[in-house]
Amino acid sequence: MTGAAVVLLAEEVHSPAGAAAFAAARTIAGGDVRTLVLAAREPAGDLPAMGLLEVAVLPGPGTDDGDTWYNAARALLGDAPPPVVVFAAGPLSDAVAARLAGALGFSPVVDVDALEVHDGVLIIERSAFGGKVLHRLRAVPTGVVLAMVGSGEVIGPPPSSPTHVRHVTPVAGPLTEVANVPAPPVGLQAARVVVAGGRGVGEAGFLQVEKLAGQLDAAVGASRAAVDAGWARPDHQVGLTGQTVAPDVYLAIGISGASQHLAGMSRSHVVLAVNTDRAAPMADAADVAFIGDWHALWPFLEELLSSRNPEGPVVTVMGDGTGWSPRGGTRSDHDGAGPIAKDGSRGRS
Repeated sequence: MTGAAVVLLAEEVHSPAGAAAFAAARTIAGGDVRTLVLAAREPAGDLPAMGLLEVAVLPGPGTDDGDTWYNAARALLGDAPPPVVVFAAGPLSDAVAARLAGALGFSPVVDVDALEVHDGVLIIERSAFGGKVLHRLRAVPTGVVLAMVGSGEVIGPPPSSPTHVRHVTPVAGPLTEVANVPAPPVGLQAARVVVAGGRGVGEAGFLQVEKLAGQLDAAVGASRAAVDAGWARPDHQVGLTGQTVAPDVYLAIGISGASQHLAGMSRSHVVLAVNTDRAAPMADAADVAFIGDWHALWPFLEELLSSRNPEGPVVTVMGDGTGWSPRGGTRSDHDGAGPIAKDGSRGRS
């Protein structure tokens, strides 16, 4: 139908959002796709790609800077960009996508959940208000910049060797200061397990959340309240105003479950919650919920993790009276009051 370009950071090419970006480009343009990757260093091996694969190597930590990434993307796209440009959704890429669309005179659509092509017209779906509203947009596939949300169910293209590797020196932007912040050990969007903390754990408790994530080889997530309090960096925030995740396991500790947060983790395969309020939306959204003070659960988790076989499952759910109930629609109080039945095959009511 039309040509398309997929523009990704090197760390996004293996992520669910990256796979969704490739799938969207394939739906729109068939085989007429270019893959443009921005990296801090030359790739050591092949990268997932469609069509012509070009890699721009930026000096220093430039890919953490929106101005640097934007200028490098403009350089890669050249004077005759394809009519459709696809990004992987994320705080940085959304901003770059919108800025690029403005510079090219294209229409930006970010946080896209799905798209189809009917009679030469793009049908674009994106959710809003915590998933309560589904926007369905129609667009001509000419002059569009998209940022795709990953579901964790889309398989990316096979690896390919770069056709061209360019060493790019981007034009300096208007930034007056650049702060280099160390990246989290595991990227949120690519993580199989996410351990997230909220207002209910407190500042000292958030350190325990980070420790638990390290023991599980998991990524650290946070609610907006935890980020606003300064306990977690903004790039750890999960939700509509943060990152959208789709892990195998999402463990929410002390998070009430505002609609914008639930929207950001709604694609998680299994949701575990620890909360003192049995009426909290997060407790109701969880497959398994521990209703009680997280301090009461911590000794059990510490003992379980210390005795875990390193080659065994990352997360084990026990039904031995500790307050955890097996998946299948139950919650349990840690004081032994018994399970509270829930309906729904995933325990959501």
